[in-house]
Formats: sequence, structure tokens, C-alpha cells
Amino acid sequence: MNAAVSTGVVIDITRLLGQYLAGRLPTGVDRVSLAYAAHFGHRARAMLRWRGRSGLLSKPVSQEVFAALASWDISAQSAMRRLIARGVLSSLWRGDGQGAFLLHTGHNDAEADALWRNVRWHRLRPVFFVHDLIPLSHPQHCRAGEAQRHTLRVNHMLQGAAVIANSQATLDALARYAQRTDRLMPPSCVAMLAAGAVFNSSINTTKLIANYPISTSEKHHIFFQKSTSKDYYVVVGTIEPRKNHALLLETWRSFTAQAEGQANAPHLVVIGQPGWDTDAVQAQLRDPSGTAGLVHWVTDCDDAQMVQWLRGARALLFPSFAEGFGMPMAEALALGTPVIASDLAVYREFALDVPLYLPANDVAAWLQAVRAYMPQASPERAAQCSRMQTLLLPTWPQHFAQVGSLLGSLDAAMPCSAAARLQAHAALQRGSVVGAHGFSGRKKTILQRYLRAMGLPADAAPWVWGAPAQGVTEPAGAVRVEDGFIRSVGLGADLAAPLSWVLDTRGMYFDASQPSNLEEVLQNASYSAEQLSRAARLRHSLIHLGITKYNLGSPPWRRPVSMPAAQRVVLVAGQVESDASIRLGAHAVRTNAELLRAVRARCPNAYIVYKPHPDVVAGLRSGGSMGAAFGHETDQEANNLADEVLAHADMAQLLGEVDEVHVITSLTGFEALLRKVSVVVYGAPFYAGWGLTVDVDLPDAVQARRTRRLNLDELTAAALIDYPVYLDPRWDVLITPEQALRVLQQQRQSGAAGATKVPTKLQLWRRPLLALWARLQRRF
Repeated sequence: MNAAVSTGVVIDITRLLGQYLAGRLPTGVDRVSLAYAAHFGHRARAMLRWRGRSGLLSKPVSQEVFAALASWDISAQSAMRRLIARGVLSSLWRGDGQGAFLLHTGHNDAEADALWRNVRWHRLRPVFFVHDLIPLSHPQHCRAGEAQRHTLRVNHMLQGAAVIANSQATLDALARYAQRTDRLMPPSCVAMLAAGAVFNSSINTTKLIANYPISTSEKHHIFFQKSTSKDYYVVVGTIEPRKNHALLLETWRSFTAQAEGQANAPHLVVIGQPGWDTDAVQAQLRDPSGTAGLVHWVTDCDDAQMVQWLRGARALLFPSFAEGFGMPMAEALALGTPVIASDLAVYREFALDVPLYLPANDVAAWLQAVRAYMPQASPERAAQCSRMQTLLLPTWPQHFAQVGSLLGSLDAAMPCSAAARLQAHAALQRGSVVGAHGFSGRKKTILQRYLRAMGLPADAAPWVWGAPAQGVTEPAGAVRVEDGFIRSVGLGADLAAPLSWVLDTRGMYFDASQPSNLEEVLQNASYSAEQLSRAARLRHSLIHLGITKYNLGSPPWRRPVSMPAAQRVVLVAGQVESDASIRLGAHAVRTNAELLRAVRARCPNAYIVYKPHPDVVAGLRSGGSMGAAFGHETDQEANNLADEVLAHADMAQLLGEVDEVHVITSLTGFEALLRKVSVVVYGAPFYAGWGLTVDVDLPDAVQARRTRRLNLDELTAAALIDYPVYLDPRWDVLITPEQALRVLQQQRQSGAAGATKVPTKLQLWRRPLLALWARLQRRF
């Protein structure tokens, strides 16, 4: 495994254990799970889910379970049950995953809410293995209701920490689905399955066969061994519409119709369990008279017999309409057996041009190919065998190298500059006067979560919320803490959990009276082309998803139909006038009324839209409403200054409708810049002074510190990647800004789906109390 992966690993064994205790042979999906257990088992824990509950087994018990599953000795089921009982009793209901990766390698229960309750309880980061999207791309070949079930399954997988795809075709299908449904892709990788899983798996085949009676596979193979003149082809797969067995049966009926006779015609061996909606196909397989006894159905086949069937066949026939990978093809090629297959993109990923590819519905073409591969000296078959000599099939070491790289990148989610800045400061300040100053009880709890995720103790430094009030001296060496620029779905005053915080060791981004870590980065940081490209992609994703700081989901606003086409629309962003950002970042213009007067004077013919701050509209903060903003001024004067007042509007959509934005220090100016909207600034916000804004009244001291000219990608890289720290509220682990956008989008979609959700008691009484406090502040 990649050495960069330091986080713990948990493997979901629910499906594997169910198969084992039911006495079934492992399927292809099960073999993938067994490979993961074999690779990670020395350091992993097992997770078992049942009836909505779950347990994390201890590491020693988990290793015993992994070893028992690897041998797949069904005669030891009683011992396995005792082992599981011991492990569950010792770890039941312990939410102690500590941010470990949960490797969910089967599709089972990925659509169930119970799985996610278990994930949150144990604080795990789920990484899903995506085998295919066939129910979405080919619903006509799947069971009724499977498309809806798989849609829920895929939606949940996209909410995970990462996804692993078995092929580029599968990953591309997942990406197309995410784009079509307005979802962001999680971090991902393609890790192709290793060829030869049937004969190169961790299953103890000798012991396995000893515990089963003689199979129909073995009986059939003995028959062919005694009748050496009988050449045959083989097809492997569950009997279901997608596998297209009907085409092969029609092909073999063509042999008998053309009077070739059993003596000269090849046989077809169909290996697979009965599936669904194939009654007609199964009836033909059970009654081979329609194909003159040339077709043989094998319903149970162990590993050793599968190898014999494949090695002795003239070719593997694989006419599927859709596949996520195609393990039988990889196994046949690894054994040196030619393959005749339908032409699917996923096959060409690992088999290149080695197999003979045919249309999936052309019986004549398949009949011709089968005939061509029959002779012992077949030139077509020999040519494929020759092409096979240079084919390099995927291997398990390659597979797990890709997986290790993906998990390692998730471990390194925190921006290096933020980590280094905080850790260096903490090392200097250890032993100083500590404490959390200005934090509410709830914010102290959140601070503990951030510090734990960053690996910093609570006594690393004095932590100060925001900026100290006037006349209050902050502790020496304090680290100021504030909300980041991509925060939440909902207002902080309404207890919406923050997705990002900034922890500044020098000042704070809204305090223009002194430098901050953000200003230092903007003035001095040098970014590579790759880093700037990442910033551009992040900005484009943010715009595409309509992400802003609070993401309130307000109604859209459109330009009035009666407005002349040439008239400019100017948005004026109101602020809470008591905010520290006004006290420490404003200059001559310090109130919303003064801002509106300045904008009207500057833009006398513009259509001015005034949007008060959402906390003010909600009555949670004082200062900023139109009535309070104008004091003794008349309503008529207020109406003359603003053509329209928007109490509620979707900010991301609104910024796409206006020509220009005017602010004092509001973050709306930054959000407008990201969308390439012209911004006029009357104060000294962090994004002013770099050549990206029109600066009306920037103080000389600020201009002297901000001498560099930046482009939009440099501003994005500094403000959204280097400066904040992002925390996933579901698992309390650090994430990248790209992952934060994905979490916000998921929260918005969940909020839209659960719009009737009942508020908590805390939310019910908190808002009225905050509103009362705001009214008292305005009055007194």
C-alpha cells in the first residue's frame, strides 16, 4: 500500500459474511472484497452491519475473520459465528472509527440510510467501489425497480470521501451522471481488476472442492475428457437478459438448421446461475433438443473446474450488451484462451485489440466467427493467440498502487501552507496563556473538532473569536478564528454548522489596520501553473453550482422587463454596521445609507438594487435595515437612492443579473469578482488593492502594503485554498475546498428534499431571542 496512507482502514464484511454463512461460492464482487481483505487485512478492522446497527470488530478479531474468509471453509461456519459474536460483543456501539477509511467494495446497501447512520456513528470516511452503472445506462436489461434503487445507490456513493472505479468506462459513466444531476464528483481513481481471479485468488480451492459434492461442472468435464473429438466454446455469466445468451442459442440453432450435424458442429458450454426474466432461455437450456444436444448448462462451477473449462475451449464467447469490467474475458486471456466478444469500450481498455469484436445482435457474424475458430489450424484463432503474446493484463499490485495513491491524497487534504503556519505558531506558543476568548459554548465545541482534526492540542495557543471589541486587549500570541468564505447552507445565527474556518496567526482578513496571513499570502505567494489551474477549476465549479457563503436558497431575481437594455444594474450590498469588518475595514463611508448616497452620486442613471445583509433581514442583528439605515431621512429619499430593495434573493443568481457591485467591505464583492463582475469598493476588504477592483477610498497604509497586481486565479488560490481550513461535519476530518463544495451541494439537495423538516427546539427559541436582542440594541 502507498506509504503516504496513514489513516486507519475499515472493511465492510457484511456481504462477504452473508455469502459465507449461506454456504455459497464467492461471486466476482466477493472476490474483489476478498482481495481488499487480503491486502489491507494486516492493518484493517472489520465492520459488520445488521438490522440498521453496526459494530467495529477489534483488530485481532478482524484479522482472524479475514483469515477465515480467505480460506472459505464452509465446514467451519460454527467457528465463524462464535468468532463474530466475540468480536461484536467487545465492540458493539462504539463510535471509535476516528476518521478511518471505510472500504465498501460491494454495492450492497449503499442506498440505505442505515449505512450512513453507521458511518456517522463510527466517524468513518466511506470509499466506495463502483462496479457499474448498468441499471442507469441500460435499464431495459435490468430488473424492474433496479434503476431507481441504483440511482439512490449512486447518489450515496457520490457523497462518500472517494470512489474507486474498475474501469475508465465506469468512471466516465459516473462523471456523466454526476454532471447530469448537478452533483460534483468526489476524488476518484481507476483501479482495474486483476486478471485470473478465478485461479489466482486467495480462496483455498483444494479445501473448497473437498467440502462440495461432485458438481455438474465436473461431470460435464469428465464427459468431454472422454470425448476428445468434441470441440466446444464456453460462455460465463449469470443467465439474465444483459448477458445476451439468446444470441448464442440462436447461433447454435443455425448449426442444426444448416444440417451440419453433431459430428462436425462445436458444443456450447453455458456456465452460470439462473437469473431473472429469462424463462424462455432457461427452458431452452434445460431442453437441449432444439440444438441437437450441442448446448450444455453448468449451474455450479468451482475454481478448478472453471480453469479447465476455459483452458480447453476454442474461445470464450462474451456477447454482453453492457459490462462494468468483464472479468471472464480477462481470465480467459490470462489462460491463453481466445475471446470473441461484443464491442464494448471497457473491453478495449484492458484487452486492447486482442479479442475478436462483433456487434451484439448480429447472429450471422457470430456464426461465421464460431466456424472460423473451429479448425485446429484456424488462422483467425492463431492470429489472436499471437496478439495475446504482447498483452499486459492488469495486476493486483497495480490495482492497489492506484488505491493507495487515492487514499494518500485524501490523507493530505489540508493545504500545506495552512498546516505549516498553524503548527509553527503552535510550537512557538506552547505553554503560553491559553483559552478560548469570545467563543460561545457551541463555538468552543466546534473549535475542539477543528483542533482535533488538525492534530493540535487546545493549549497550543490562545484562541480568539473574531476581533476583540474596542478597548479589549487580546492575549499575546493569539490566533484569531472566524468563518471562512464558503461556510454553510444557512446562517451561523441559525446554528448552521461551519464547513470552513480561518485561523489567522497575524491578524484577520477583515482587519485592514494590520497585516493578516491572507494579506501576506496575497502579497508574497508564488503559484505554479498547476496550482493556478486548480484554482480556476475550483472557481468554475463554485460558479456552476451557485455556491456562496451562506447558500440560503432564496428565490431568483430578474432585471425588470421595462428596463432599457442599455441601463446598468448596480447591486449595493448592505452590511451589519456593528460588524468588526466595518469598524476595522471601512474608511470615509461607514454606513449603508452613506454607501447608497455615494453609489447614487457615482451612478445617477443606474438601476440600483439594494440587498440588506441576511442576518439583518432575519432580525438577528441590528444595523443595516432600510429604516434604521436612514434614521431621520424620509422614505421618499430612501426610494430615490435605491430603485429596488431585495430582502430575499439568491446571491449566486443575482450576481449573474447585475453589471456592477458596490460594497464597503462585504464578501459579496469577492463573490462578484469570482464571477468576473465589476466591483467598486469604498473600504479596504482583503480583495481590494490588488488591481482587481475599483478602489474609491483605499487608505494609504493599505496601499503601501498591497503593492502587487494579481489575477483572479491567484486571488482564488490564496483565499479559497491556502487560507481556510475545511472540516467535513459528518466525519470531523479535514477536506479540500473541492470536497467542501461537494458537501455543500449535498446539503442543499438534502435540504430541498426535506423542506418540511421540523426545526429543533434550540432553533425554535434561538431566533426570537436573537431578534429581541437586536431590537433592544437598536433602541438603546
